[in-house]
Amino acid sequence: MSPVGLGAIVLLLAAAVLHWYRRGSRYYLVGAVAVVAITVAAVAVGRLAIGAPSLVDVALIVSALLMLAEAIGLPPAWSRRLGVGWRSREFEFDRRLQRLADEFNRLIERPENRRAGGAELSREGRAIAARMARLESGNAAWSQLARDYAAYVEVCITAVEEGSMARDALVARAASLQERRDALRCGYTAEADRLLEGR
Repeated sequence: MSPVGLGAIVLLLAAAVLHWYRRGSRYYLVGAVAVVAITVAAVAVGRLAIGAPSLVDVALIVSALLMLAEAIGLPPAWSRRLGVGWRSREFEFDRRLQRLADEFNRLIERPENRRAGGAELSREGRAIAARMARLESGNAAWSQLARDYAAYVEVCITAVEEGSMARDALVARAASLQERRDALRCGYTAEADRLLEGR
């Protein structure tokens, strides 16, 4: 392994962290840490020497570049040829909306937040709703969906505060939002299929 290979390890970890941050997937991060751990262990036990460039360096560099392409994205023509690096504004928007929805679900599932008078739910829940409402995707349908999710969060908070949890109505509203979201998701998944199949 050469200094270039050591630099590739740093790039590999940085790309994995970026991928996790931007796309919410831990798999690349876990994989990168595993590769680094195996490489360091191989050096430590003398199976891999520090010196001239080797096939290990090449493999690390290629892996780091592919992961970086996945995290940052590539132009459509390159993505189609290489099969990696596909990007979609709608996909990224969906991921951000999902993170906020998960954050609110964790908040409202705490036993202390299911009772009226919970200051944490009122404060943090409305902050989440405000962040949802501010999301902009460049696509009117997705932006409207985010605002509707924000309104739903507000309704849930108010229902808890007033002790009037109309569960059936809330479940029906959540299901309606999910149906609209699934329909919109079909758009970007179809776009990805067309791009990667070269159509």
